[in-house]
Amino acid sequence: MLHTIRTIVLSIVLLLQLASWLPVTCTVSTKSIFGIRTKDSAYISTLSSVDYNGVNLLDGFEWIREVGGCLIGIQGDISDCEECFMLIETENCEHELTFNGRPLSCSAIAYTCRHLIAKRLRTNKRLTVNVIIAGWDRVNDLPQLYCIDEIASIREVATYAIHGSEIPFLLSILDQHSFTSHNNSSAVIYDDREMVVLIRRCWEQLSRRSYQRIDTSTLQLMQVSRKGCKTMRV
Repeated sequence: MLHTIRTIVLSIVLLLQLASWLPVTCTVSTKSIFGIRTKDSAYISTLSSVDYNGVNLLDGFEWIREVGGCLIGIQGDISDCEECFMLIETENCEHELTFNGRPLSCSAIAYTCRHLIAKRLRTNKRLTVNVIIAGWDRVNDLPQLYCIDEIASIREVATYAIHGSEIPFLLSILDQHSFTSHNNSSAVIYDDREMVVLIRRCWEQLSRRSYQRIDTSTLQLMQVSRKGCKTMRV
């Protein structure tokens, strides 16, 4: 009996030592992403969420990227997001090679993305991603914001769009701000500083309320305007 207890204790000690040597692994994904459209700009912001007991595929992943002068933000598993980025970039490169270096417009990128998701919707290689695309319409001289979900439905958004599991928290903050004038005919002008404060507030509130571990060090915020795309510090 004493020998059995001793064997069990030694086994537990060995397991604890082995666990201390193993690296902590985690799954990196983005749980929420949102875009805001104002009168003279459009913004996309997101950050990584870390779930433990998985596999750490990549650290410092860029969930928002510039493609052809437009911003593309993708929410979902990191492998599906990377594949979706690659497919959109390939389509844009082929268009540039065909039309003397002219990139796809914002609306063309949005509908190309919708087509890529819809094409795989009923296959075993489904892209389980939600996408927000922001760009500048050079014909009408206005910002554009498109929202595409994982079942390939698409809509152009006048104010803001959100994807992810934390939609109620973000909506409760954004609904307190008016992004259109009283007659809803035009968007309200927000300067960069006001937008940075608003977006920082959104993520701070989310980090307090969410049950998930929000990694604020990975926060991304990008803006597209008449002058082009740029990364903003938050």
